[in-house]
Parts: sequence; structure tokens; C-alpha cells
Amino acid sequence: MKTVTINVWHLDRNGKKVAATDTVTVHQLLADDVWHIFQEIFESPEQFPIKVVSGFEWRGGSRTEHNLGTAIDLNPEENAFIAPDGRILAGSFYTPYENPYSIPPDGSVVKAFQKYGWSRGAWANGNDYMHFSLFGT
Repeated sequence: MKTVTINVWHLDRNGKKVAATDTVTVHQLLADDVWHIFQEIFESPEQFPIKVVSGFEWRGGSRTEHNLGTAIDLNPEENAFIAPDGRILAGSFYTPYENPYSIPPDGSVVKAFQKYGWSRGAWANGNDYMHFSLFGT
């Protein structure tokens, strides 16, 4: 694994976007691409704010790409994992275009990840709006 320092936008107490840095740990072979993904998000006119970013996290025997360092979650409270029946399985809500931390489906975040071959969590058991992964799991 490798920890990557990335440029991000934060929101200050007044809702103003301010430049900052954060770190995310990913598989070492993906570190350069991950840096470029976040640099594209940072340089986009949207200036999407990132409150929380997480990547590699050992979750035991579960079948998650987080164990491999090939998945990243962004702003998990504001980008819920929602079951097909509407139940929230993780996070709190998903309100793009209303909440500044909810990731729009057509925004710079989704486009940057897609450009590098990553996909957003959309599965038979629901949509995980916080989750981006290299292998789609």
C-alpha cells in the first residue's frame, strides 16, 4: 500500500471553498492514478469539496476492494448506500445539487474516476454513492 497526499477543497465555517491537502492509502500500483484523479477534481471548475476520503481499510474476510486498496469512499455521510427499496444501508442521505458534499452523478468526481477506469458503486443490492472502485465491486 502507499499513502498519497492529494489536493482537495474544504468548506470553511462560512461555506467558502478553501484549498487543503488530505491523504488516502491505496494499492501502490494505483498511487499515481489516484493522485491524478484527485488533481483533476481539484482543478475542475466545480471545485467539489471533500470532507472525508478513505481508501485501503482491512475489513477481514469481506469481499470488498477496500481490502485490496482498490476502492475509495468519499463523504460517506452525504453519499449513502441505498438499497433498491429505499433503505439506507450506510451513510445518512444522498442529495446531490442540494448538499455540497453529495456527489452529482454527472459531476467532476464521477468523470475523473471514470477517466481512469474506476466505477461508482451500483449493484443489484443498491447504489453506494460514496464508493468508487477499480474492479466494480
